[in-house]
Amino acid sequence: MTKKYLLPTLALATLASLTIQNAQAAANFSSYATVTYTIDSLSNLTNAGDFSGLDIAGSFVLAPGGYFQDITGTGSVTASAFDAEPTAITAAVGSSYTRTFQLDGSASNNGFVFTNYLAYFDTAFSNLSATDSYNVGLTLSYALSASATGDEALTDVVVNYSAEHYNAAFDMTADPTFFGADYAGTNQSLSTAFLLNSQAFNFTLAPGEFEALYASAGVAGTLQASPVPLPSAAWLFASALLAIPGLKKSTKTV
Repeated sequence: MTKKYLLPTLALATLASLTIQNAQAAANFSSYATVTYTIDSLSNLTNAGDFSGLDIAGSFVLAPGGYFQDITGTGSVTASAFDAEPTAITAAVGSSYTRTFQLDGSASNNGFVFTNYLAYFDTAFSNLSATDSYNVGLTLSYALSASATGDEALTDVVVNYSAEHYNAAFDMTADPTFFGADYAGTNQSLSTAFLLNSQAFNFTLAPGEFEALYASAGVAGTLQASPVPLPSAAWLFASALLAIPGLKKSTKTV
């Protein structure tokens, strides 16, 4: 390539590079909570080995009014699908119920995203027997993950869990031995946050009694994809490269 075309070509390449740097502004987050209930022990205190009167079900739903999102400009939010109906759980040691709620968000070209979802992971143990009592031992385990990348990105996951016991008259008592919360959060400057934890629980159901175990996961994300303005000197430098050939030409004609 001759010197005649070298400087204009270099200038155009510089301008293109600067334009691309501004257009590539983006921010993303991806966070999830996986919740698992596992039956560790199970016994019929009245008729050993007979679990025909014990009904167990799990549900995974969006909390009523449990989401909010505000998107300005170019951005999107994608959430996991929920179960349409409760799922029956086999009354046996080793049986488990597990679900994952994941929330992903992205923003680009000066887009803004703010979102918050609340998912319920619940199980219910019903003693339908008129004569038998059951003792149940189980473990609630959960994995929380939060990841954020790009210009400005924040995300976190919060899990809460509790239990309620209902007698045959449907009087409710909160169980203080199964209660807690955990958190994982990060931003674009930090690595992925990951937390794995578990909680064991034991309860007894007399005839007609009911145990409800609740776990909720709140996932939130905030994104701002803002191109960082380049110093004016960078643009002036590229413009100057384009002007040099013309300057030389005008100098020769004087």
